[in-house]
Amino acid sequence: MEKSRREWMEIAAVSAVSYVLYMFNMVMLFLIPLQILSSRKGERSAVIAAAGIFAAIVVTSFARLDALGDVAVRRALLVLEIGIPLSLLTGLVLTGREWAFIPGARRIVKLALVGVGAAVVSVPVISIISQNEGLTRLVLMQVTAAQQMMAAKVEADPVMVEALAGLFSDPGQIAEDATGVILRGYLMIFFVLIGGGIWIGDFAASRTAEGLSYPRLRDFRVPVRGVWIFLLGWSAVLFDRVSGPSIGPEGYLAWNVAIASLIVYGVQGVGVVRHLLVQRGVARWIRVVLFVILSFALLWPGVNLFIVIGIPGIGVTETWVRYRSQVKE
Repeated sequence: MEKSRREWMEIAAVSAVSYVLYMFNMVMLFLIPLQILSSRKGERSAVIAAAGIFAAIVVTSFARLDALGDVAVRRALLVLEIGIPLSLLTGLVLTGREWAFIPGARRIVKLALVGVGAAVVSVPVISIISQNEGLTRLVLMQVTAAQQMMAAKVEADPVMVEALAGLFSDPGQIAEDATGVILRGYLMIFFVLIGGGIWIGDFAASRTAEGLSYPRLRDFRVPVRGVWIFLLGWSAVLFDRVSGPSIGPEGYLAWNVAIASLIVYGVQGVGVVRHLLVQRGVARWIRVVLFVILSFALLWPGVNLFIVIGIPGIGVTETWVRYRSQVKE
């Protein structure tokens, strides 16, 4: 009885922490407590906590948006505020489950299959959202608010005021471009948030309970057949770019698959680099300095392109070149 009570208290505490993190726009962190709970207490506890978190988010979203006058904008916001946590929580729960039809499947395989399911569902959703005037007005409102905030800060400097006026000369185009960026990258965000939540959560859980392990970055490998997703995704992007300037739901889907696969192979590339550095006896502090330099180099135009292409390229080529020969498939 006491054990059951402690478990329910832990579920309630994790649900509350995740809910607060999400409400304070810390979406990158809100899955981590749930994954820690899943590692420590099991799948059932995680499902109960996820259901509680989602119910609280839905109630809060309806209460907060009820007074919003613009019906189209309110609907667009509700779709986003309910759809985002639902997809992330469902993805995390499904990835952590044992699948009867694929016994012993690796997490990366389950995450990829969940991603495929999300991609299929997203096709009609993208078609609706991309034509939704409420979403366009919502993004335009955000752009206008950003313009007004920046203008208030530089109003005493005529040069900056003029530069700002040129930057925001066409808010409608900026809103359209921003919407396009969001629709091209939502699946990548899905992978990063769930994959990162799993890794960090398992790492944290392994430090708080005995007998738990976490996936080591230098051991991470994409299944060999995963290279076809990468190649098909980028081939579809190339075809979409060649076929014309306009982009439809299938084009957005191609971009999402391509970018998500690039991120996954980027993680594998980092794992290969780390493995080779450890294998050659490079000191830990030197490895840390190298990765910090690489992180800052991502902000350097030109150099960042080399890293964005080169690191995933290493991951992709491991399909044929066994950089980690002692790691069996």
